[in-house]
Amino acid sequence: MAARKLRTSRENEEPEDEALAADSGEDEVVEDDVLEDSVVEDELLEGDEIVEADVVEDEDGRSAPSRPDLERTPALDRLVAIGRTMHEQVRRGTRPHLTVPIRALSNVSFSTRRGYFVMGTKRARRTLSYQTVKPFAQTVRLMAFAKHLIETEDFASKREVYYTSKGSSKKSVAGDRGKAGWGPAGFQEQSESDAIMDDIEAMAGVNREQLGFIPAEQNGSVAGNLIVVDTDPSTGQPIEIDCTRFGRGSYSIPSRVEGIRFKTDAKFILAVETAALFERLNGHAYWRTAGCIIVAMGGVPTRANRRFVRMLSDACNLPVYVFTDGDPYGYCNIYRTMKVGSGNAASVNEFFCVPRARLIGVTPQDITDYDLPTHPLDDKDRKRALDAIKNDPFIQKSKNWVDALKQMLEMGVRVEQQAFAARGLNYVLETYLPQKLKRPDLMLP
Repeated sequence: MAARKLRTSRENEEPEDEALAADSGEDEVVEDDVLEDSVVEDELLEGDEIVEADVVEDEDGRSAPSRPDLERTPALDRLVAIGRTMHEQVRRGTRPHLTVPIRALSNVSFSTRRGYFVMGTKRARRTLSYQTVKPFAQTVRLMAFAKHLIETEDFASKREVYYTSKGSSKKSVAGDRGKAGWGPAGFQEQSESDAIMDDIEAMAGVNREQLGFIPAEQNGSVAGNLIVVDTDPSTGQPIEIDCTRFGRGSYSIPSRVEGIRFKTDAKFILAVETAALFERLNGHAYWRTAGCIIVAMGGVPTRANRRFVRMLSDACNLPVYVFTDGDPYGYCNIYRTMKVGSGNAASVNEFFCVPRARLIGVTPQDITDYDLPTHPLDDKDRKRALDAIKNDPFIQKSKNWVDALKQMLEMGVRVEQQAFAARGLNYVLETYLPQKLKRPDLMLP
């Protein structure tokens, strides 16, 4: 296919002025009941001391936490720097400590200038002591394991990390466990290793995929006018994957997308919620008719899915249109996560959100305009919509979104993507999408 000039997506796309902002007049603090599906409270360990991060002045004079330039600082360098700091503390005769951003709702704010959730300045200082010796040792061991993964160009799933720490369960005659494992520093439950993994990610200021830790999950499918330039893991040589040549199948987004490049002549990216709609659009090669790239989100998009869409959009300057069910969950969880990211990963959120995304549908107004069959809103739907209007700063900053949710509450109904089948199986691709694409200015922001 005719390809536009290849632009390489930089592994850590971040404009120089995008330092994480402290709570200021521009940013609003996220309330505790806003992000119940995407943010967890970070449990402070016994002995942790809450401190404020050192700050520097942003270009526009506002305070922002001091952090490295991620575009030029590899994950390995960050781990080594943290290790050297601890070594220097010990050399000076002081107890070593780690400074970890507090991943709690009270420390997350929404930046209207950047368009996504960001981490505040509160930090927990974890000093080596009797109370913290085990989690401190686990943190250091996990950092060392990440360093090993980077140096050996390997990776491990979150579950594999947990079992690596436990080692062999077989006991020797002396009753000791096998040599593998971390001994007393091993994790009792995976929830322990997951939490410390998140701490290291936030502390190092790089995403955990760069550290070599990957989730075991499906990251969505891609079809359309796109060539993905990846690396052959057996030879290290670049390979080109043509997403138009999968027949009735599709390209699967990998868990590790850093370093991937793209070639495309597409005009836009269409991210759809359900696999059923993706199959219909791909099965009829809608991407060829519309000149686009179709991405299946599979519900709330994973980090890899969001990172892939962000890199593709930035590298090839493509608008992103998101297509979800017309209900509060589709708007306030699926779409919002794609656009502004997850509060739980606010420390690296700029990599896992697509601020330029817009919602193409299904909107409350579409129910009337296209005479679609609906389902009644249940109590959970109503609560989610009301909470978003009252507490979600992303929704509150947009009159269009407030009006849309109020309209849905007044109508008392929700609608599914598949409802267009009532007008004909291919009505969604032959009529609805072409009409909506003519007026991107009417899409919800």
